[in-house]
Amino acid sequence: MMSKTLEHFERRPYTVIVAIGIVFSVAYLMAMTLFPREHGRVIDGDGIQYYAYVRSIVFDADFNFFNDYQLLYGNDDGGVWTNTRTSTDYAINLMSIGPALLWLPAFLLAYV
Repeated sequence: MMSKTLEHFERRPYTVIVAIGIVFSVAYLMAMTLFPREHGRVIDGDGIQYYAYVRSIVFDADFNFFNDYQLLYGNDDGGVWTNTRTSTDYAINLMSIGPALLWLPAFLLAYV
């Protein structure tokens, strides 16, 4: 009995992958709508600093994150990220640029 079920799934691997993707997408959307964050942001935590690289490169063409943090943190003061400055008077970003470089092509495709 079990082997027939597995055989059915093995004959249609793409259908299984799509079904799993749909299940995860529905679960994600339900989590975002049923349990929204209290401040309304979708990007939170370390993701703000990673995204700040992409946003600053594309929209500002610089690495001064102060205005990006003001926009991304909203009414929050941003804490150490907006209150601490570098020697060149830029806002600090202690996260690596790697994820931002990985996201950049997809971000540019979506933006254009």
